[in-house]
Amino acid sequence: MTTHDPAPAAHGGTRFPLAGALAAAPSALAILTINFWIYYARVEFAALHPDYVAEQPPTISRGISDPAIGEPFAVWVSIASLFILLGVVQIAALYLRSASVLPAASARTASTVRRLAKVLVGAQCVATVGIVMLSVYRFPTHDLEHMVGSYIFFIAQAAAALLAGAACTLIARDAAAAEALAAHPYINPRISRWRGPFALGSALMALAFLTFFVLKDVDLGAWNGVVYQFYVLSEPALITYFLTVQALYLFEIACMARAGR
Repeated sequence: MTTHDPAPAAHGGTRFPLAGALAAAPSALAILTINFWIYYARVEFAALHPDYVAEQPPTISRGISDPAIGEPFAVWVSIASLFILLGVVQIAALYLRSASVLPAASARTASTVRRLAKVLVGAQCVATVGIVMLSVYRFPTHDLEHMVGSYIFFIAQAAAALLAGAACTLIARDAAAAEALAAHPYINPRISRWRGPFALGSALMALAFLTFFVLKDVDLGAWNGVVYQFYVLSEPALITYFLTVQALYLFEIACMARAGR
């Protein structure tokens, strides 16, 4: 490298400062959009149907059963889900580029991270199909299609979060990999140390949601109302958790773009 050569940009490099914001913006806006609609649907349904809410709290599925809520929900959430998929492709690119700069001592980590990144994109593609299905096909005319879409979305999205968490954990536990990545604007090993456990924690959130989903149909006497309330609250909370996992990559997506990599 001569004195006239530019130094390699690491995390936070600023060769193309505007590129970082442009690269992260679609995912950030999609995350905000979906979060808004999953809570707004319940609130607006409660305002429009107080008699129903007097009996039991509405789920997201029940909230979007009203066409006045469900139709714009389907449009905005379907569009946002495509940008979420784009964000996951960017995350996979982060992992693939990170794997390409790992030293020989981390060859096993690099190989596993490459496989996880590719499967991650596949899982998110399936989750996207699910969220579009559940948004477009709604109660009370398309019950079966809506439920199938819901199952596809939650299972595939949980898998995507776990794959991301596994990749983070592998990098965080490989000292040679962490040292090599410290000089590149790709996966940040310091963030990975706590993002990995957080992403893997989505399994516990999903398990809690599944537990409440099953128990809501069991005769528990006076506890049925409490269980149903937890079920209704855990549904949007789980989706928000999934979206938060993706949001934790926005900094690195921006850094990679800003460095012109």
